[in-house]
Amino acid sequence: MVRLPPGTVQPEGWLKVMHRLQADGFHGRLQELSRFLKKDKNAWLAKDGRGEQGWEEVPYWLKGYLTCAYALNDEAMIKDAHFWVEGALNSQQADGWFGPGEGRKGLATDLVGRDDLWPNMIMLFIFQDYFEKTGDKRVLDLMRKYFKYLEGLPENKFLVGY
Repeated sequence: MVRLPPGTVQPEGWLKVMHRLQADGFHGRLQELSRFLKKDKNAWLAKDGRGEQGWEEVPYWLKGYLTCAYALNDEAMIKDAHFWVEGALNSQQADGWFGPGEGRKGLATDLVGRDDLWPNMIMLFIFQDYFEKTGDKRVLDLMRKYFKYLEGLPENKFLVGY
């Protein structure tokens, strides 16, 4: 068995209708409703990782949104999803960290003295889908630097609290 890149299989019939309902409904319009998906001052879109919003909500939503866009071959959705991917790709810091980075602590966690790695782990799945679809080599560079960063974390600070 071989994993097929996103969008390789195009839905038809009932499944295409369900994807379209998802795209035109709550999932596709969540940016209009959720304060976590507001682009203005969003830490996932900031070069320095600072912003008013920035935890795991964006990656959880974007994972489904991006793959739905690819399945439907919906250019507007793809463009919008790629906007978020670009923001995350462009947020990588010199040490390898990417994404929200103000204190590197999720706003909704009680982590003290440890990086909140979970949102980034979810975003790695999105980068994988994006890379498989586009072949954008920046993803490989980002992942290599990020995994090097993770390799340097002391064991007593890696995934503690998860």
